Amino acid sequence: SDEGNSLSDFYRDWVKTSAGTALAIDGAKYAVGEDSVTVSKALPGTLPRDAVLYMRSNHNEVSCYINGRELFCEGVCRERTFGIAYTGIWIIIPLETSDAGQTVTLEIEKTDGNMGQLPEELLLANRNALTNELVHQTALPVGIASFMLTLSVFMLIAGFLLRRRN
Repeated sequence: SDEGNSLSDFYRDWVKTSAGTALAIDGAKYAVGEDSVTVSKALPGTLPRDAVLYMRSNHNEVSCYINGRELFCEGVCRERTFGIAYTGIWIIIPLETSDAGQTVTLEIEKTDGNMGQLPEELLLANRNALTNELVHQTALPVGIASFMLTLSVFMLIAGFLLRRRN
């Protein structure tokens, strides 16, 4: 794959530690109904330039570690000036090329209600490929919303002109 546009699925083959026992898990199927979950997985032996780990979150508290070094922590774990700031839906965790082959650990805790499951989309990518993917995913909804907004403005102007004419 071209290093400049590297994008790969990183969703499968995580390992969950429960009561000191490592359990092989497949995607999000293991988190249903749990308050929190900690999973680990080895990063590939080589990482693309400007590598990031991307996931979508349901506003859960998310922490990411590589061999115990905290890379990312968002959600309840960070108090803000005006109180708790819940994690956004797009979580992008920058990685260093020296992180290649290391073990990445995700700790995810529910912030409100039932967590349900872990993110269904976990990608390992470089920033360019991720930007292209996110633009591709959001192009249709943004296009439809733009069209509807333009149509609404046109209808308001037309209504104003017709009313003024009479």
